[in-house]
Amino acid sequence: MKRKLGRTDIEVTAVALGCWPIAGMTSIDVTEEESRKTLTAAFDCGINFFDTAYCYGTDGISEKLLGETMMGRREEFVVATKCGVHWDEHINRVIDGSPARLQKECDESLKRLQTDYVELMYLHRPDPTVPITDSAGALLEMQQSGRTRTTGLSNCSLEQAQQFHAVCPLSAIQLPYNMIEREIEDEFVPWCLENQISLFIYWPFMKGLLAGKIRRDFQFTENDKRLNTRNSKELNLNETSNWSTRWILLPMKRGEVLLNW
Repeated sequence: MKRKLGRTDIEVTAVALGCWPIAGMTSIDVTEEESRKTLTAAFDCGINFFDTAYCYGTDGISEKLLGETMMGRREEFVVATKCGVHWDEHINRVIDGSPARLQKECDESLKRLQTDYVELMYLHRPDPTVPITDSAGALLEMQQSGRTRTTGLSNCSLEQAQQFHAVCPLSAIQLPYNMIEREIEDEFVPWCLENQISLFIYWPFMKGLLAGKIRRDFQFTENDKRLNTRNSKELNLNETSNWSTRWILLPMKRGEVLLNW
């Protein structure tokens, strides 16, 4: 099943493959071999929509592996990538929405992906030191130059989305959303519907907290970066575990319930 991306004629599968875990920065025991297998398996299952970013891996390994996977069949893939976030020499995250930096990252992403365009380019995260309208102008130029087909915005407030959209029309918004984290329902979802902007969500399983594997006594290891997320810090694992185990009698697999919802 495919859906239109915003008001464009680009068709994407209802489920995309998020390519952050294959970078191995927050996921445990990731190898390039297994990452390649994951990408190929997703494609073989019928997924055509792959979501990556410039900062997925300190050296862009996520984009590079996706580029390898697409070789010889680029037209069968729909690629979303993101600009505006990178890592410094000390592996500290840097948010930089300046037009020059965004243009540089776009060009580098295309080289890694071994393509001359991507279907969707997101501003990964608004830079509080740069007017969002300036960042929007840079992404509009990418689209006008043919390097991107359309534009999205991620990790933003509704006000930021509205300001961005006034300069560079949006086809997509990407935000966290799942059965427990539902804050976007009040204003963001209606605004996207009104403006025919596709809403792509991440963390449908709350980074695994709703997947049924993390019980009340689960112990996170020190290198498990989920310890640093709002999910694990603010949510009570006992409550989450109690809530998710209520589905045990449903005639569907837990993942199917989460995604179909």
